[in-house]
Amino acid sequence: MTPSRPVPSGVADPLAPVREALLRAARAEADRVTAEARAERDRRLTAARDRAAVIQAEARKRGHDDAAAAGAADEAAAGRSSRQTVLRARRDAYRALEQQIRERASAWLAEPAVEAAVRARVAAALRPGASVIVTSGAVTGTLDDRQVEVTARGLTGEALRDLGTRIEEMWRT
Repeated sequence: MTPSRPVPSGVADPLAPVREALLRAARAEADRVTAEARAERDRRLTAARDRAAVIQAEARKRGHDDAAAAGAADEAAAGRSSRQTVLRARRDAYRALEQQIRERASAWLAEPAVEAAVRARVAAALRPGASVIVTSGAVTGTLDDRQVEVTARGLTGEALRDLGTRIEEMWRT
C-alpha cells in the first residue's frame, strides 16, 4: 500500500465524487430505512388501535352482558323477596282471621243458651248416661270408650274449611 499524500491546495479532491456518491447512497438508504420504520410503526400502531378497539368492544359487550345478568339476578331476587313478603302477609292475615274466628267461637260456646244446646246435643249423641264436661272453649262428652267433643278450635277449623275458596279469592283482590 502506498502512503497517502496530501492533496495540494487548490486541487480538487479526486475522491470527492466517490465520497459524495457514498453519502448520497447512505442518506438514501437512511431515508428508506427511516420510511420503512415509520411505515412499520404506523402499521403496528394501527393494528394496536384496532386490537384495542376490539378489546374495548368485547369488554363493553361483556360489561353489558354482565350487567344484564346481574340485573336479571337482582330482579329475580327482588321477585323472590316480594313473593316472600306477600306470603308472610297472607300467613299473618290467615292467622289473624283464624284467631278472630276462634275467639268468637269460644265466646259463642260460652253463651248460656248455646252451651245448654251444645251440651244437650253432645249428650244425645252419646245416649243417656254420658258424662258431659264444659271447659273454656269446649264441651266434651264421654260414654265408655266413646267421646264427642265440640271445641272452639274445631269450630274454627270447620269455619275456615267452609270459607275455603273465598279465602283464596281474598288474596286475589
